[in-house]
Amino acid sequence: MSKPKDVSEPISDGAAKGVDGRPASKKKQKVKADFQIDIRAALEGPVRIKRDGGVTSVHPYEAMLRQSVRKSLIKKCVTSMKRVLGEAEKHKLIKEPPKAATGGVFIVPKNLPEEVQRKIFDDPNYASGQKTSMSTIWQHVLSVVSFQRFLESFNGRKKAKK
Repeated sequence: MSKPKDVSEPISDGAAKGVDGRPASKKKQKVKADFQIDIRAALEGPVRIKRDGGVTSVHPYEAMLRQSVRKSLIKKCVTSMKRVLGEAEKHKLIKEPPKAATGGVFIVPKNLPEEVQRKIFDDPNYASGQKTSMSTIWQHVLSVVSFQRFLESFNGRKKAKK
Protein backbone atom coordinates (compact mmCIF):
# COMPACT_ATOMS: atom_id res chain seq x y z
CA MET A 1 0.00 0.00 0.00
CA SER A 2 1.00 3.58 0.02
CA LYS A 3 2.84 5.38 2.70
CA PRO A 4 1.07 8.13 4.65
CA LYS A 5 2.11 11.67 3.65
CA ASP A 6 4.03 13.91 5.97
CA VAL A 7 1.50 16.42 7.36
CA SER A 8 4.06 18.91 8.68
CA GLU A 9 4.43 20.55 5.26
CA PRO A 10 1.88 23.43 4.72
CA ILE A 11 -0.36 23.30 1.75
CA SER A 12 0.43 26.01 -0.80
CA ASP A 13 -2.47 27.88 -2.34
CA GLY A 14 -0.25 29.71 -4.86
CA ALA A 15 -0.19 33.06 -3.01
CA ALA A 16 3.47 32.85 -2.03
CA LYS A 17 4.64 32.45 -5.58
CA GLY A 18 1.70 34.19 -7.12
CA VAL A 19 -1.16 32.81 -9.11
CA ASP A 20 -0.45 31.74 -12.66
CA GLY A 21 3.27 32.31 -12.18
CA ARG A 22 3.00 36.01 -11.32
CA PRO A 23 4.98 37.30 -8.36
CA ALA A 24 3.06 37.71 -5.13
CA SER A 25 1.85 41.23 -4.32
CA LYS A 26 3.77 43.12 -1.70
CA LYS A 27 1.80 45.23 0.72
CA LYS A 28 3.49 48.51 1.57
CA GLN A 29 3.86 49.20 5.20
CA LYS A 30 2.37 52.40 6.50
CA VAL A 31 5.02 54.94 7.33
CA LYS A 32 4.48 56.69 10.60
CA ALA A 33 5.38 60.36 10.59
CA ASP A 34 7.88 61.13 13.29
CA PHE A 35 7.59 64.92 12.82
CA GLN A 36 4.99 67.43 14.00
CA ILE A 37 3.51 70.07 11.68
CA ASP A 38 3.72 73.57 13.08
CA ILE A 39 0.23 74.78 12.22
CA ARG A 40 0.85 78.34 13.41
CA ALA A 41 3.90 78.69 11.14
CA ALA A 42 1.93 77.23 8.23
CA LEU A 43 -0.96 79.66 8.74
CA GLU A 44 1.14 82.75 9.44
CA GLY A 45 3.93 82.10 6.97
CA PRO A 46 4.11 84.03 3.69
CA VAL A 47 1.93 82.89 0.81
CA ARG A 48 3.20 82.94 -2.74
CA ILE A 49 0.86 84.56 -5.26
CA LYS A 50 1.05 85.56 -8.89
CA ARG A 51 0.96 89.33 -9.30
CA ASP A 52 1.77 91.30 -12.44
CA GLY A 53 3.17 88.21 -14.15
CA GLY A 54 5.61 87.38 -11.35
CA VAL A 55 5.48 85.37 -8.15
CA THR A 56 5.44 87.41 -4.95
CA SER A 57 5.26 86.47 -1.27
CA VAL A 58 2.52 88.19 0.73
CA HIS A 59 1.03 87.86 4.19
CA PRO A 60 -1.77 85.26 4.41
CA TYR A 61 -4.25 87.96 5.47
CA GLU A 62 -3.52 89.94 2.31
CA ALA A 63 -3.88 86.81 0.19
CA MET A 64 -7.24 86.02 1.82
CA LEU A 65 -8.46 89.57 1.30
CA ARG A 66 -7.33 89.64 -2.34
CA GLN A 67 -9.11 86.33 -2.99
CA SER A 68 -12.29 87.65 -1.36
CA VAL A 69 -12.19 90.83 -3.46
CA ARG A 70 -11.67 88.75 -6.60
CA LYS A 71 -14.58 86.44 -5.78
CA SER A 72 -16.88 89.32 -4.90
CA LEU A 73 -16.12 91.30 -8.07
CA ILE A 74 -15.76 88.54 -10.64
CA LYS A 75 -17.98 85.75 -9.32
CA LYS A 76 -20.48 88.10 -7.58
CA CYS A 77 -20.21 86.05 -4.36
CA VAL A 78 -22.28 87.72 -1.63
CA THR A 79 -20.39 86.03 1.21
CA SER A 80 -17.11 87.42 -0.09
CA MET A 81 -18.66 90.86 -0.45
CA LYS A 82 -19.78 90.74 3.18
CA ARG A 83 -16.29 89.66 4.28
CA VAL A 84 -14.59 92.49 2.36
CA LEU A 85 -17.05 95.11 3.62
CA GLY A 86 -16.73 93.77 7.17
CA GLU A 87 -12.94 94.06 7.04
CA ALA A 88 -13.22 97.57 5.57
CA GLU A 89 -15.56 98.64 8.38
CA LYS A 90 -13.33 96.97 10.98
CA HIS A 91 -10.34 99.01 9.81
CA LYS A 92 -12.43 102.17 9.32
CA LEU A 93 -11.84 102.43 5.58
CA ILE A 94 -15.43 103.37 4.77
CA LYS A 95 -16.34 107.01 5.22
CA GLU A 96 -19.64 107.86 6.80
CA PRO A 97 -22.11 109.19 4.25
CA PRO A 98 -22.77 112.90 4.50
CA LYS A 99 -25.71 113.83 6.63
CA ALA A 100 -28.91 114.24 4.72
CA ALA A 101 -29.99 117.77 4.08
CA THR A 102 -32.63 118.75 6.58
CA GLY A 103 -33.96 121.48 4.39
CA GLY A 104 -34.05 122.31 0.76
CA VAL A 105 -33.94 125.57 -1.04
CA PHE A 106 -37.23 127.27 -1.57
CA ILE A 107 -37.09 130.10 -4.06
CA VAL A 108 -39.82 132.63 -3.53
CA PRO A 109 -41.51 133.14 -6.88
CA LYS A 110 -41.06 136.47 -8.60
CA ASN A 111 -43.84 139.00 -8.95
CA LEU A 112 -45.59 138.15 -5.69
CA PRO A 113 -47.82 140.91 -4.42
CA GLU A 114 -46.13 143.09 -1.82
CA GLU A 115 -48.62 142.12 0.90
CA VAL A 116 -47.70 138.40 0.51
CA GLN A 117 -43.99 139.24 0.58
CA ARG A 118 -44.49 141.19 3.81
CA LYS A 119 -46.40 138.28 5.38
CA ILE A 120 -43.50 135.95 4.49
CA PHE A 121 -40.58 138.15 5.56
CA ASP A 122 -42.16 140.04 8.48
CA ASP A 123 -42.52 136.82 10.49
CA PRO A 124 -41.07 137.52 13.97
CA ASN A 125 -39.46 134.07 14.16
CA TYR A 126 -37.77 134.55 10.79
CA ALA A 127 -36.41 137.97 11.77
CA SER A 128 -34.86 136.65 14.99
CA GLY A 129 -33.14 133.76 13.18
CA GLN A 130 -35.26 131.02 14.76
CA LYS A 131 -36.57 128.11 12.73
CA THR A 132 -39.93 128.81 11.19
CA SER A 133 -42.51 126.49 9.81
CA MET A 134 -42.44 126.41 6.05
CA SER A 135 -46.12 125.57 5.91
CA THR A 136 -47.15 129.17 6.68
CA ILE A 137 -44.87 130.47 3.91
CA TRP A 138 -46.21 127.87 1.48
CA GLN A 139 -49.75 128.79 2.40
CA HIS A 140 -49.08 132.46 1.59
CA VAL A 141 -47.43 131.59 -1.74
CA LEU A 142 -50.16 129.12 -2.74
CA SER A 143 -52.81 131.77 -2.17
CA VAL A 144 -51.38 133.72 -5.12
CA VAL A 145 -49.50 131.20 -7.35
CA SER A 146 -50.69 128.04 -9.17
CA PHE A 147 -49.67 124.69 -7.75
CA GLN A 148 -47.51 124.00 -10.82
CA ARG A 149 -45.56 127.21 -10.27
CA PHE A 150 -45.31 126.40 -6.56
CA LEU A 151 -43.62 123.04 -7.30
CA GLU A 152 -41.11 124.78 -9.56
CA SER A 153 -40.03 126.90 -6.58
CA PHE A 154 -38.28 123.97 -4.87
CA ASN A 155 -34.52 123.51 -5.38
CA GLY A 156 -34.62 125.64 -8.53
CA ARG A 157 -36.59 123.16 -10.61
CA LYS A 158 -37.21 124.40 -14.11
CA LYS A 159 -40.24 122.26 -14.81
CA ALA A 160 -42.15 120.21 -12.29
CA LYS A 161 -43.25 116.71 -13.21
CA LYS A 162 -46.98 116.35 -13.65
